Amino acid sequence: MIHRKLRVDARGRMRSGACLVVALLAGACGGGGGGGGAGSSSSSFYVTDVKYGRLVDDGTGQKLISPLTTVTLDPVTGRIVPGSIVGLAPDVDVTMPQTFAIGADYLPRVVPRNGVIQVEFSGAIDDRSIVADALDADGHVVSQGSVQVRLEDGRGVAVALIHPASNVLWIDPTVANAFGFPPSPIDFAPDGSPRADATGFLKLIFPSAIRDTSGRLILPVLQNTRGATIGPRTDHLGESDTPIGFNPGNRVLDFIAQNQLIPTGETFNGFLPDIAPPRIVRTVSYSHALSFGAGDSATSSLVEDVRASFSTLARGGLGEWAGAHLTLRPGLANQEIHTVLSNTHTSATITDTFATLPGDGDTFLLERNEFFEPDLNNPIDRDTFDPDDPENVRDTDLMNFVTGWEIDANGNAVNGPIALSEALPPFSELRVRFSEPMSADAFSAYENFQVTVDPPPRPSSEILSQVVLDPTQTTVAIRPTRANQASETFQIVG
Repeated sequence: MIHRKLRVDARGRMRSGACLVVALLAGACGGGGGGGGAGSSSSSFYVTDVKYGRLVDDGTGQKLISPLTTVTLDPVTGRIVPGSIVGLAPDVDVTMPQTFAIGADYLPRVVPRNGVIQVEFSGAIDDRSIVADALDADGHVVSQGSVQVRLEDGRGVAVALIHPASNVLWIDPTVANAFGFPPSPIDFAPDGSPRADATGFLKLIFPSAIRDTSGRLILPVLQNTRGATIGPRTDHLGESDTPIGFNPGNRVLDFIAQNQLIPTGETFNGFLPDIAPPRIVRTVSYSHALSFGAGDSATSSLVEDVRASFSTLARGGLGEWAGAHLTLRPGLANQEIHTVLSNTHTSATITDTFATLPGDGDTFLLERNEFFEPDLNNPIDRDTFDPDDPENVRDTDLMNFVTGWEIDANGNAVNGPIALSEALPPFSELRVRFSEPMSADAFSAYENFQVTVDPPPRPSSEILSQVVLDPTQTTVAIRPTRANQASETFQIVG
């Protein structure tokens, strides 16, 4: 459940239809291989295939699955909800990433912006040789890596490199507060259809070895565990002069439609498929310092607070804190974070055991997310709605989900959060948090995300506003500003 989509058809149509196999993308539904004869090489170590998919964690470790899927993520743990992986069509093999089908006739693929790229090699990779580009704030390469994702002008794109198996490398674009690859420029063909870059907006490069006169490597280069450096494919794809091009999606360029994977009338703003509605959320917390003298106690997997009065009806009888986070000794060097299994009226039991037993005076903090639910008789998502949640009444009031923050003339927060039930300083912004990263172009300051006088004295009474998203794109703020479009500057007006 990552990023929002533009819904243009009903859910049923998206799930209908069989997988199409097209000449330029063999094995669209199952992933398959793409190296073939074109991937052979005189070297003992070379790239055999490149794929892309959805990176998920079900609690047993990360794995890459088909991008032609939807999943539901637990907003607290970030892990997939068991049984929630669903293919977009009956023939989709959800376990298989989608191949680039690299080869002599390779054409750059369109990939979801938040998809993870999987590169497969002919042998085991030496961990020590896996190095990403070091970049400055503008993307200029400070030091070259053995794995490079580059723009046309030579600047780099920050990525995380993960080595999940001996001969497999994952390239994850959700790093350093980025929520995916930068979008490809929007371009249209003469007939008005969206068009992908024929050479690839981004370039994937595995540079060849460069040695000094004594034979030592000058720059990082991928090597296998036997010491062989990466060699060329017969089609030379992946080399500096013939990079593997690919095109991250954008609001009109969808990887499913562009690659002709399955028949669907829906697009996803360039991201992985997502059909679950994003939810406005707030954090509910409970903190207590254990006092053994007052009757509190603890075991290797339980804390007992005799003053508590937790609900035991919620979460199907597991209790209101089931699935929440429990932080023991928050903020200290020896803090521990665990997931709550269940609770009674006065205790909380975690799913595992404490590394260090809770002691007298230790503080524990319980935290969980609550969703905005304006109509309890018609919940937004009936599958996740809990009629026994003790916070349901408070969840119907949007005021409980909006916080005020005092800001300075440059828009920097100087005080907060401030509840809307309190008086806000003149220079303030209002923040709303969502259950997942949101698309920046989905928020319009004078349309769907606005502040107005209530009741409005005239039709156009919106307060001058600027909408900004935090680096994670889960928190959206609206502030009173006056913008100068010519100079692209703004002024906080209060």
